[in-house]
Amino acid sequence: MGKNFKSLWLAILIICMATGLAFAGTTKVNQAAVNGAYTLALEAMGAARNVTLIGATNGPITYTASQAITSGNFLNVSLSGAAFAGDLVRVCAIDTAAAGNQVGFATPAAGATSYSFQLGSTNGTYASGNASSPGQMYLSTDAACNGSGAGSIGSGMILQFPATSTATNPTITLSIVSAGNLPVDAASTAQLANISAEFAFAAGAAANHTIDFIGTPGGGKAFTEAVTGANNNVAGAPNMVLINRTPKMYGTYNGTAASNGAGLTVAAALQLTDSASWQGVSKVFINTQGAGNCADSAATNNLGVTPSGTQSFAIPAAAYNGIGIYAVNAANNAPISWCVKGDAATPLQSRTIQGGIQLTITGTGAGTAPASASTAIDTWIINGYQTWIPWLSTMSGYPTYCLVNNADTATTASIILDVLSSEGAVVLSAQSLGTVAPKTSALVIFSGTSATQGASTVDLSTVGADKRYSAKITATIPPTNTSVICQQADPASSGKRNVPTLQNGGTWTF
Repeated sequence: MGKNFKSLWLAILIICMATGLAFAGTTKVNQAAVNGAYTLALEAMGAARNVTLIGATNGPITYTASQAITSGNFLNVSLSGAAFAGDLVRVCAIDTAAAGNQVGFATPAAGATSYSFQLGSTNGTYASGNASSPGQMYLSTDAACNGSGAGSIGSGMILQFPATSTATNPTITLSIVSAGNLPVDAASTAQLANISAEFAFAAGAAANHTIDFIGTPGGGKAFTEAVTGANNNVAGAPNMVLINRTPKMYGTYNGTAASNGAGLTVAAALQLTDSASWQGVSKVFINTQGAGNCADSAATNNLGVTPSGTQSFAIPAAAYNGIGIYAVNAANNAPISWCVKGDAATPLQSRTIQGGIQLTITGTGAGTAPASASTAIDTWIINGYQTWIPWLSTMSGYPTYCLVNNADTATTASIILDVLSSEGAVVLSAQSLGTVAPKTSALVIFSGTSATQGASTVDLSTVGADKRYSAKITATIPPTNTSVICQQADPASSGKRNVPTLQNGGTWTF
């Protein structure tokens, strides 16, 4: 019986040693809070950074032994995504019964990712011969182990984090082995740090503006909505693109490289694009207080520009330098508003305006700056009816006939003609083709180099003879009360053929 019991006990011991579950210490990172990892801004990681972890309780990095640790054992330290910084590292015991609490020290080479610290009275002032009986120990690069128990709060541990362009979660693994490298307390891993983006972007709810063709004065030169500080020929949208910041313990711009920040410069620009290539727009400017005030002379508005292509607006440093500056903004949230001013002379086209933010981070060791995805921030629609006729010709013998039907019971519609494109790259805007009365149909005839409707004629000679072109008809009445049907003469058959048109919302009709 006794022999069998000894054999069973030996088998259990072997299994436990093989699995590493018999005795296991516990590793903790206590930056600012128990089990709190250090946070670094990815935008600052264009170079390796040495940072100091400050312990919230019992040291910045602690290891709790599961059993008595004898003099001569080793504390193995393994770092992943981090390294030693070349400083003297002390192993400090937390044991109020001890006369002193430094139980080991060494100076691992800068850049080293692992080291084994021998523990015991030969390497420190711990007098009892045990490094922990059992208890806790912590790593520190301070000038001395600063006491036991609660006295270790505030201890610092300097570590190096290498340059990276991707978010990472460095870890530290601690274990205890004997002088013969046999496991005493199994390895335990804890997250050491979180390296992630400090800046992110969000888009507000997209604005919608209605180009007014049927109101007073109508004509598609203004909007049905008026914005703060401006008249109806300005489209504005408050808080459309937001720059959000999540503060880091080692930040991009805050502090200096010697304290809690990389000392970099953070700048931002708003980039706008327009699906209608800024047709009819005379000026665009931005507002950095989030108030959405579109007064052209507002002190907080950038100087307006006549836009083209992708229009970029540098956000002034006085308004944004990595944080929101104005009191109306949350310290870590910078909302950007913008305003688009029509020229008040040209009927405006439907469009989608998109916006995005580009950060620029400069300075020694600057990392990759994030860029926001371009997102729709405003959509313009019309309150009239429009149809696009994609195939017309100034060749004689190919007239096109379009019947404009006004089914409204009370509103007289104006008919407006635009030449959108042509083989000679000639375009025409806002040409009047008269009116069509309520419950009446009017025939628009495209023949040669002219377009007529009743007594109204538009000269198309600038398009050129024998040129193909496309045109748009706008009727200033609600779309539900309007229709346009087009046919074209076919000289080959002496008959007429239907001409497809593209109506509001992209619906083909025949």
